[in-house]
Order: sequence, then C-alpha cells, then structure tokens
Amino acid sequence: MFDTAETQQRFIGEYLENKGIAKEMRAHVADTKKAAKEADKEAVKIAKAAEKEAVKIAKAAEKAATKAATKGTTTKTNTKTKTKTNTNTNTNTKKTTNKKGGGGAHDDEADLVTSLVTMAISNNQPIAAAASAPEEEPELDVRPFNHNGVHYLIDENNNLYDSNTHEMVGSFDVVNSDIIRV
Repeated sequence: MFDTAETQQRFIGEYLENKGIAKEMRAHVADTKKAAKEADKEAVKIAKAAEKEAVKIAKAAEKAATKAATKGTTTKTNTKTKTKTNTNTNTNTKKTTNKKGGGGAHDDEADLVTSLVTMAISNNQPIAAAASAPEEEPELDVRPFNHNGVHYLIDENNNLYDSNTHEMVGSFDVVNSDIIRV
C-alpha cells in the first residue's frame, strides 16, 4: 500500500491477471445481472396480475351497477303497477311494499358497488360505469367563518362559500379584511 506507484500498479495487474480472481469477478457480475433480471421479471409479473385484478374488479363494478340500475327501473315499474291495481280494486296497501324487505337487497347491492368502485379507484384503474354518473365536486376542508355578522365557510386558500348552498361567493382579503366577490 505504501510502496511506489509502479509497485502498486504491478500488484494490481498481477491480482487482476490471476485466473481464479478474474473467474470469480465474472461469476459475481453474472450473478448480479441474473438477480436483476429475475427481479424485473417478478415485478412485471406482479404488475400484470394487479392490472388483471383491477380490470376484473372494474368489470364486476360495472356489471353490478348495470344490474342495480336495471333492478331499480324494474322495481319502480312494478310498484307503480301494483299501486294502480290496488287503487282500482281497493285492496290493502300492504301489498304495495317491495317483497325484498323494503329495499334491503338494493342497499346491499349499493354497498357492493361502492366497495368495488373504491377498490378499483385505489388501483388507479378507470371505471366505465363512473363515466355515465354525474361528476361530483371534490370535497374541501372548510371551517365556519363570520364576517360582519354574515356566516360563511372558508377554506385554506381563503375562498369563501355560502354556508347554506356551499357555492363559492368570493375570497377573503386578509390584508384589508374585506371580501372580494366573484
């Protein structure tokens, strides 16, 4: 180590020219490349499985939503028909109730659809059934705010919202303590 540069270079050259050491180094490099390849293959395999599962969940959610929408339409039609029949024949109104127990099955289907959609969204997969649903506004973190006796809701960006309709009415100017209307 503390010898001249020429001696050190000769030592390293002899070390690298040694066939056993060179063979070990090549084997080590090959093993490292092989392990990286296997890790890449496993990652691709896991990604494909996750994608396949997400597509399966999305299809199930779409199917359940379609089924729920179809059942909802059929149930409404049947209820109207039964009600009309009951008023014409003057029978007891208990017959107009849904035979499924007051919508309990529909609630279970809605819960299933909701859970499937939530799982699909958590996997960042688009859902075809959600495209037909009306878009909802994102929820904001707001807190009550009172200015000159008027109650508002205010968010972290000082945007003011009507406390009843939740529509944006303007923004609050902190410096001048004034409302800038939209």
